[in-house]
Amino acid sequence: MHFYLIVFALMIAPIDWFAVNRKWKKLEYIAKPMVIVILITWLLINGGYQGPTIFFLIGLGLSLAGDIFLMLPDEKFIAGLVSFLFAHLAYIRGFSISGLHFSIGLLAVIVIVGLIGIVVLRQLLKGLTAHHQEKLRFPIIIYAIVISIMLISALSTVISPSPGWDFYPAIIVSTGAILFFFSDSNLAWNRFVNLVPHGKLMVIISYHLAQIAITLGVGLNYLS
Repeated sequence: MHFYLIVFALMIAPIDWFAVNRKWKKLEYIAKPMVIVILITWLLINGGYQGPTIFFLIGLGLSLAGDIFLMLPDEKFIAGLVSFLFAHLAYIRGFSISGLHFSIGLLAVIVIVGLIGIVVLRQLLKGLTAHHQEKLRFPIIIYAIVISIMLISALSTVISPSPGWDFYPAIIVSTGAILFFFSDSNLAWNRFVNLVPHGKLMVIISYHLAQIAITLGVGLNYLS
């Protein structure tokens, strides 16, 4: 299995970060989705169109759609939210392909992620009210639940190992899931609660690293 496309993605991603930092929209329109296209290509050429990896391929495709919706000059926030919602559902299926194996460690993870999710969600709902965007309450609640389950599912590959996941790939995808959770939480906080210094830059950096880590971990686990 060759990794030159993963390296290429790691080279393109900082170009997008630079574009975001400098607010160069035209460059961002090219560089941001290109990272996901490269990851999709890497999975495809390594046989990721079959078996459990198909769910991650679907997730990347939906993420690409979400990126495009959120980058449009007339931003389609709900369309982007729905795209990423289904991307997380695909990732959940991929992470739990062998089923969740209950353990005390997994219960602790569920409690911790749940508490963090509740704290963040409460602030987001207050922000929605303050910004008179109560109509987004239900979509935001559903999204928060789904991304929390995605994170728990990823962490379960380490906490409650199953025959489907090796240890080091599980560590990599779990790191990616944590970064994804951080990215989306940061994006929502920056949008609905308070502006975070360099918030948009932190969102895109953690997002790209999340997608790269998840894709790499999946490839190492199933395609190597």
